[in-house]
Amino acid sequence: MNNSLKNVICVILLMSILFMAFAFVGYAAEEKSRSEMHIHPGMECHICGMYIDHYRKTAFRLVFKDGKEFYYCGCSCALRDINEYGGLSAVREGYATGWIHQKPVDFREATYVIGSNLIPDMIPNIIAFQAETDAEFFVAKHGGRVESLEHLLALISPVGMTIPFRIPPAATPPKGIFATAVGYKEMRKDDLMAGTDDISYDRAFESRSMRPDKVTAKSTFFKMVYGLTDNMTLAAVIPHVHKKLTVRKKKGGTSSRSNSGQGDVSMSLRWRLYHDVYFDKHFGLYFGASIPTGDYDKSLPTALQLGKGSAAMTGGLLWSQHIGEFWFHSSLLGTHNFENDDDFQYGDTVKAGLALHYTPNPDNIIGVELDGSVAGHSRSMERDVHDSGGIGAYVSLVTQNRIVDFLGGSLSLRGMFGIPLYENVNGIQLGEAYHWMVATIWKRRF
Repeated sequence: MNNSLKNVICVILLMSILFMAFAFVGYAAEEKSRSEMHIHPGMECHICGMYIDHYRKTAFRLVFKDGKEFYYCGCSCALRDINEYGGLSAVREGYATGWIHQKPVDFREATYVIGSNLIPDMIPNIIAFQAETDAEFFVAKHGGRVESLEHLLALISPVGMTIPFRIPPAATPPKGIFATAVGYKEMRKDDLMAGTDDISYDRAFESRSMRPDKVTAKSTFFKMVYGLTDNMTLAAVIPHVHKKLTVRKKKGGTSSRSNSGQGDVSMSLRWRLYHDVYFDKHFGLYFGASIPTGDYDKSLPTALQLGKGSAAMTGGLLWSQHIGEFWFHSSLLGTHNFENDDDFQYGDTVKAGLALHYTPNPDNIIGVELDGSVAGHSRSMERDVHDSGGIGAYVSLVTQNRIVDFLGGSLSLRGMFGIPLYENVNGIQLGEAYHWMVATIWKRRF
């Protein structure tokens, strides 16, 4: 072989080696770029709106086959979005952050743990690991269970938990969750009743010269909720109340009176005692207190009082359960009212409630709620007030929609409308209590 041919062969071999080297470097660089988490301040989770840079230890990145790319605070939100897009077949590529080494790992190759005693982002607390041995070491220290990606996709709820309107849930948000709500609610009674039946005013006037004709209670309120721990949630409600009472007279005509001002502030603590490994079932206790910040004026009828003039204590049991796209909540509560300085004591009550919420996607909730109560007679000067207390059952239709993400959280709009199902009043009282409410809620985790 002559020297010229040898030189040509050497050049070809050298160029081939260089080409393969550049191709390998380019491929490696492309793979690194694809797997990197390009997180910058202000970037929000596509599902819950939380700031991704606050949750780098659990950050998740997905690119769908339609070209859309999203970042998430953690596994739970990412899996919810995968389901929304139609499943794993809709994902082109995705990376989870491995908990131990804090490096991106292909989400299809990661090992997942659910139900540990750590909740780094959302519930259920699903944490990704690069290796199965890392996951097993973590479970030995923090509890939980290793689960497959397919199983997690099948069991994940579109919404981590729901909060009923008139029924406190046993499911509690993670520690550091803060929510604030501003709302308006109204209740109206306009049918005079004796027991379970409407009563004519002619008959009602046989014992009194005037009877109530209609009462409305309107309230604007400010509510705050904070997760003290992963299992304890504190809430406070500050209302401003406007009440109006119309009275019908035996001699004909009506007269009206109204009263407005600060209502009683209520505070509550929900303490979750149990949840299963999937955060599907929850059992807890409820403790509540009413602080007499509203004015009580003994010269006014009960329907116009802004507050009870005394404290009240509430306690009870709570249960919540997730089933597919539904959340079920139930409660049983008892309230004791103390006597105020004017020797008046509102009747004690026992209240039970059921709620069923449908969560078709992460943005919307619709549901129906049932609640019923038994109230004892109020007492004045240590004597029962005849026209007080009774039994009532109500059904409410509820809805909630997440409308925008901002400031590291999400803003939602809630609405409710309720009607009476059954009422049995003591003595003669106004019944047919209709109620409705609208509120805006902003929530984020600190």
